[in-house]
Amino acid sequence: MTHARFTSALLSCLVSLSLCACDDKASPIGADAAPDAATIDCQELTYDNFAQGFIEDYCLECHHSSVTGSDRKDAPASIDFDDYDLAFRWAVSIKAISGTRPNMPPSFAMALPIPEERMKLVQWIDCGLP
Repeated sequence: MTHARFTSALLSCLVSLSLCACDDKASPIGADAAPDAATIDCQELTYDNFAQGFIEDYCLECHHSSVTGSDRKDAPASIDFDDYDLAFRWAVSIKAISGTRPNMPPSFAMALPIPEERMKLVQWIDCGLP
């Protein structure tokens, strides 16, 4: 395991654990149905065939650098997912807030992912964001 992948995995675990400690009423999406790490095919999900579409469909409405002011709907101005590099930079947060817990996108968003899409997002990140 590379240093970057180990660091990403470690940070992801820490963020997930800290979020769980904050709210004992919330539970991870599909926690009972989460796939065994050994059964995930890391060749199956890539940025090009999955993550880019997920981000375009569910995130860029607020998290694109061209969206400004009140159109961002309170999304911090510094958190954008315009391309792979930015998605990679924010992967730990994306996983914690959009993948394992249904906090993003917010309920007022134009489109919301189904639980299976959220699980695929987590798998893509767990596979090292290919």
